[in-house]
Amino acid sequence: MPMTIDDRGHRNVCEIEGGEVEGTPTLTILGDDNRISIGRDVNLYESRIEILGNHNHATFGDACKLRIVSQFVTDRGVISIGTKTTMIDVLMQLHETRTIRIGEDCAFSGGVWISVSDMHSILDRDTDERINYGQDIVVGDHCWLGARVMLLKGAIVGNGSVVGAGSVVTGTVPEYCVSAGVPARVVRENTRWERDLIPDAPLERSGTGG
Repeated sequence: MPMTIDDRGHRNVCEIEGGEVEGTPTLTILGDDNRISIGRDVNLYESRIEILGNHNHATFGDACKLRIVSQFVTDRGVISIGTKTTMIDVLMQLHETRTIRIGEDCAFSGGVWISVSDMHSILDRDTDERINYGQDIVVGDHCWLGARVMLLKGAIVGNGSVVGAGSVVTGTVPEYCVSAGVPARVVRENTRWERDLIPDAPLERSGTGG
């Protein structure tokens, strides 16, 4: 089945390199002047892209394989996902005019949640000034996020790093390390990861013989 598009706004554009996208994604647009750019050989499986504002931009790079829900509940928000990145059941939310930028060749496991905003205001009682404005989220190239990782406003994950399952990233994860915990902290430095699982050493057999 082709991509299902429900466009209820004006001057919205969906650009698909090569003219088609794999999977059965749905695109719902209620605002105006939004743009969706999809590269070549992209598989969006049963993804949902929901745009409720104006002047937003979503970009999916070549050869991505994504099963995601991306929600723009704002104006002028940006979601950018680099080439060859893979995601399983990832939720991305923009409730403020910010950016979620994911690099190339990343792997996101199931249940990852990404949000640039707390979605409600926290105020200083004396001044009534809001103290929890949204912030951009940036993930570098070739990063691996384990299951149920949360990237909160202002999160930055450096190139080549791994974030362990169930971790919450609220600040910066340096490049080429393993980070884990709530909040996430570096547990191993100077690492790299590969998509292929290197076989474990064979088990030594033990016995009484005879």
